[in-house]
Amino acid sequence: MEEQTKKPYADVTIGKEKDAVIEITGAISAETLDEHKRMVIKELQKDFEAPGFRKGHVPEMMVEKGTKASFLLEEAANSALRHVYPLIVEDYKLHVITPPDVKVTKLVFGNPLEFTLRVGVQPEIKLPDYKKIAKRVMRAGKEPIEIKDAQVQEVIDELRRIRVPEGETIPELTDEFVKSLGAFENVEDFKKKLKENIALEKELEFRKKKREELGRALADAAKFSIPSILIENELIAVRDGLYEEINRNGISKEEYFTRVGKKEDEFLNTQRETIERQFKMKMLLEAIAKEEHIEPTEDELKAEAAVLSSHYRDVDPLTLFRYVTEMLRNEKTLQFLETQAK
Repeated sequence: MEEQTKKPYADVTIGKEKDAVIEITGAISAETLDEHKRMVIKELQKDFEAPGFRKGHVPEMMVEKGTKASFLLEEAANSALRHVYPLIVEDYKLHVITPPDVKVTKLVFGNPLEFTLRVGVQPEIKLPDYKKIAKRVMRAGKEPIEIKDAQVQEVIDELRRIRVPEGETIPELTDEFVKSLGAFENVEDFKKKLKENIALEKELEFRKKKREELGRALADAAKFSIPSILIENELIAVRDGLYEEINRNGISKEEYFTRVGKKEDEFLNTQRETIERQFKMKMLLEAIAKEEHIEPTEDELKAEAAVLSSHYRDVDPLTLFRYVTEMLRNEKTLQFLETQAK
């Protein structure tokens, strides 16, 4: 009988889940930490230089002596944690959905590395009566779309102004003019198609508004927590992106928030609420799709992936495939919910 491979970690404790976040404590063996120290030294050795030795051929002992001990310790710890964390996730069958928030509580060469990890996990989702909610939301406020002649004329006047340089006479609405705008037979054909396009835009606006209302209604009815780590990480990304944009525009944060009429903490709280609702809706759509067996077909996936890959050639194919799968599944699920109003 083969001897079981000794695990590189010990004393693991999985804390009780709270708001879809769990705390993991444990220790990585001193032997494992030392192994990763050797790995770090080997990596440093590739570019290490010393008198009398060619680059990449400096003995490991000299590399270690020439490297700050605290740096080696930190890099070895990071390497060991990157190796051990996925093993713990797999062994304890944890459905994690966020990177771990790592805290090293003891770190000395020759001793086990002790750690605490906080990580967001997939919450247990109890679906509300989504068909009933969808029916109520999608039917409310539904009225026939009527486009009046005045609305059409307003768009025509705007197009006539746009098509001429400033200061020149605005052209008359003639068959020749509308043909210069596109594939139109004459003025009447132009007006008819313009009216159809305005109606389509109104329909798309109404549909977008209804989907937003549906998202809020479903999120309010579903009682489950989004991991705070997930929300905070996304909020940091939104905040940093905003600050970069503010710097590019050459204004201060104070000036920006004065312009938008909000205090910084008010803005961030609003963003936090929006992020939480978006994640909640994302998880709800995934759960509804699973319940209703909704999946995009292979042909649909290939067609959409081909379009996107032609525009984003540097994107990893697996990442692109996952994105396309989620996007199409969500769209089909929303379409399924919309049909409940019929």
